[in-house]
Amino acid sequence: MKNKISLRVSKDFYNFVLKFGANRVKADMELQTLSLCELPDIIVKYFKLNNDKYLDLVNMETNNGIK
Repeated sequence: MKNKISLRVSKDFYNFVLKFGANRVKADMELQTLSLCELPDIIVKYFKLNNDKYLDLVNMETNNGIK
């Protein structure tokens, strides 16, 4: 496993990642939830494989003023 970097996140993101891990177990993707370090990496891999979705996210933020 690569070295990890500490990061402060909002409670919303923290809860999102926890639910993401639990839902992967419910969907039979995993036998048990992955670590809090591994779960965001899955999200990154998703966007790397789906550049159009990434661009949608970028444009949504800039077009709607979401921060």
